[in-house]
Amino acid sequence: LGGAAALLAALAALVTFLKPEEPSQEIPFLSMDSVTRITLQWPEETTTLELGEEWTDPEDPNYPIRQSILENMATTAQNITAQRQLENDAQTGLDTPALTVTLENDSQSVTFSFGECNSLTGDYYASLEGGVYTLSEEVYNAFAYTKEGLYAPQAPMELEENIASLEVQWEGNTLSLVHDGDSWSFAGNSQTQPDQTK
Repeated sequence: LGGAAALLAALAALVTFLKPEEPSQEIPFLSMDSVTRITLQWPEETTTLELGEEWTDPEDPNYPIRQSILENMATTAQNITAQRQLENDAQTGLDTPALTVTLENDSQSVTFSFGECNSLTGDYYASLEGGVYTLSEEVYNAFAYTKEGLYAPQAPMELEENIASLEVQWEGNTLSLVHDGDSWSFAGNSQTQPDQTK
């Protein structure tokens, strides 16, 4: 009888193990349309971006912003769901958030924070209105940009093919050259000729 009971227990455990897991219920976290202002607060810096004709930093309007990143943030904000809602916020890193995000539109302002990453699941702990949740790495990556990370590389300056003159200044020195159509020479009728290959 003891052997039969052990066998039945083993079979029950096997059935439980082989039973497909039910998909986890996604929990509504945030749904916000028409975001026009995003603030990214890191421990070392805070950057605010505003949407006019395009996304810009109002404190540094000439700083080139990669528009696709901000557009993705605004799109992500339309539907963020959590994997879990936690009862206890111990050891989540939310007492000193790694990143705090504030989203604003014409009628709303919502702030949420990211804490540590769960090393087993890859999800990030996040807090919103006093609740503690886990959000996917994809959501975290959508917002995890410093100002340097938002920089949009600029195309190099385009110059005419036939340059007639060139001036280089460094450390108080000036080097001026002119091109006569065939070769370069130093400006000011110098007898010394520059290295044409350079």
